[in-house]
Amino acid sequence: MESQYSLTNEEIDDLVEIASRKYRSPIDLNILNPLLNMVYGTLMKNNRILGIRTDSRFAQSHVPGEPDLPICFQRDDEQAITRFYESLKSQLRADHNRSRRPGDPTLPSYGWCRERDTSVHRLC
Repeated sequence: MESQYSLTNEEIDDLVEIASRKYRSPIDLNILNPLLNMVYGTLMKNNRILGIRTDSRFAQSHVPGEPDLPICFQRDDEQAITRFYESLKSQLRADHNRSRRPGDPTLPSYGWCRERDTSVHRLC
């Protein structure tokens, strides 16, 4: 998607190089490019945006070493992120309607990726 906010290829290369050094890890362009396109698209619709990065984790489901002693029963299937954002958008719509503001609410755009091997990134 071409936007007045789009980074040039040189700027993207610089961004990848700086981020790779900072995080001491390669940057996956298959993740970065769709995120940049989401930002460009959002900037075309809204003149201000806020970016927030979060690291979401599921709660510990069992007492360590005691698999028969559950702490909580959670739905940690592959649709968990989708359910979370659909719930958030529903709550934002309800708040918008409850406050009787005119027009449609501006709902969040989001991108996410799943960490495959958390042990790679743990500090010792």
